Amino acid sequence: MIAGVTIAAALARASNAANRLTEHVLIPLTVVFVGIIFGAVFTRFVLHHPIVESVELGRLAFVWVMLLAAAVGVHRRAHVAVVALRDRLPDRWARRTEVVVHLISAVFGTMMCFYGGELAAKVWGTSFPTLGWSQAWLYLPLAVSGMLIALHGLHLAADTVQGHSR
Repeated sequence: MIAGVTIAAALARASNAANRLTEHVLIPLTVVFVGIIFGAVFTRFVLHHPIVESVELGRLAFVWVMLLAAAVGVHRRAHVAVVALRDRLPDRWARRTEVVVHLISAVFGTMMCFYGGELAAKVWGTSFPTLGWSQAWLYLPLAVSGMLIALHGLHLAADTVQGHSR
């Protein structure tokens, strides 16, 4: 059991640290996203000289913000969950069900990481027409978010096994 506690503690430390970093990145990224959209609307409708790059920049910022926020939601256990059945189960079975759900989240995150990375690698040589940046930047957040979701899922599963659920 000592190894189990050590692994669970290491997962908790890694998950919490990754989440803190993600939240610190999300704040300025969200401000940048809002600024891009505000600037795009202002220049298009007030100045009548739109910033062409704003569409691609806005899309990139949106995808990064949403996928990183999804990982934060998993860490906070704020994601959508159907708990009507679980809440009717005896505590022992409810905890087991919760562990399985967290492990499924971890598997899903792993798949996001793998396939997002694979997709980013496939499009690395292509670029956005106005920015000239690689289109991989649009798919990399799938891999990053997936890695975070997998880490948080494992942490929450270990946490639930140790009795720190809900």
